Amino acid sequence: MKASESLPNYDSKVRESTNFIIKSIKQVCKDTPSRRTGSEGEKKAQQYVADTMENFADSIQTQEFKTVINTEERVRYFSVFYIVSILLAFALGFVCHFLPDKNLNYLFFVPIAVMLIGRFPLPKKSASENIIVKKSPSGEMKRRIVFLGNINSPVERFFYRIGSVKLEKIVLAYALIGAAVCYFLNFFYAFKVSELNPIFAVVEAIFLPAGVGMFVFYNTKKVSMGVNGNLTGTFDSMAVIQYLSYNNLSLENTEVVAVSCGAGIRGATEFIKEPFGDVETVYISVDNLHSDECFSFSGNMDEQIKQASVLARVKTAKGTDEVGSSLENALLKKKVSYSRISGYDEKSGIYSTEGDDLEMLSPMAIESGLKLSLETAYLFDEKGI
Repeated sequence: MKASESLPNYDSKVRESTNFIIKSIKQVCKDTPSRRTGSEGEKKAQQYVADTMENFADSIQTQEFKTVINTEERVRYFSVFYIVSILLAFALGFVCHFLPDKNLNYLFFVPIAVMLIGRFPLPKKSASENIIVKKSPSGEMKRRIVFLGNINSPVERFFYRIGSVKLEKIVLAYALIGAAVCYFLNFFYAFKVSELNPIFAVVEAIFLPAGVGMFVFYNTKKVSMGVNGNLTGTFDSMAVIQYLSYNNLSLENTEVVAVSCGAGIRGATEFIKEPFGDVETVYISVDNLHSDECFSFSGNMDEQIKQASVLARVKTAKGTDEVGSSLENALLKKKVSYSRISGYDEKSGIYSTEGDDLEMLSPMAIESGLKLSLETAYLFDEKGI
């Protein structure tokens, strides 16, 4: 059976579930606009998910785990020492060059020590959690489909906001190459493999903007509300179960699982640490339901998503969304059957920025995304992979 054939007034019922998604997103943003990893805001948002789904789920589980919460702070901490190290190396390169003793290479242990200290600050950990919601099939369970979304709100990605994903990758590559070059040259200086030369110091100085860029890139004081880039995926996943339960429906042989992942990739990694092995299982990561012009999909379920998109009457294309997905990264590592569905509009440039707020919600994109999720679930129930 197609999802569109599950009810005579299918479109109006999907619209009701779309309103459920929008209402839930608005409530979470009102109560917890900031949901940083491991924060009280994230935990409160997860509690809202659990409380809301009590009326629709056959079971709700909370999966707790420990996660590092100062990742962005560590990067900024590293970038400061990266800058200091280059400045020291630059100064020492010139000063030592004009001193009578040309073998003061031991002074370069200073920038090496600074780099090492900056690279390895002690991580901080906090408790985070996943909310796992399940809906049983009406008959014998032969399959399982898992929908996943992130609940946390990301730190603003400055270079993505002012440019694009490509600019962001260039800056990151620039910083990593700079760190490698500086480590290499300072190592040669410190262990007297090479004589001091101010030209090498100039080479290191070329990478100084990389440290400044990394410091700006991870602006931990600015946290995105994450309305599209996270919350649409979470509540689209929940709405699949909400639609079924609210309308007294069930898939015949497929258990539906919806997961609100805490801490991004760390929550997803924790959830699939032990992949389901009892029945055929697929994973659908949903994210960024912001534009319904063309949904991007990736993974290893291309034919299933293409068929579902025809049934849902939405346009899809393979891999057009360049924005990375923490959920997809976790699924890739486990080599499971999965697909990522994204309706991101790259022209908007709102992903992981302060601009990703309630004003950017698109009911049409959310409704289309939900139809695609529902048709994917019904199709899998009928045919499997």
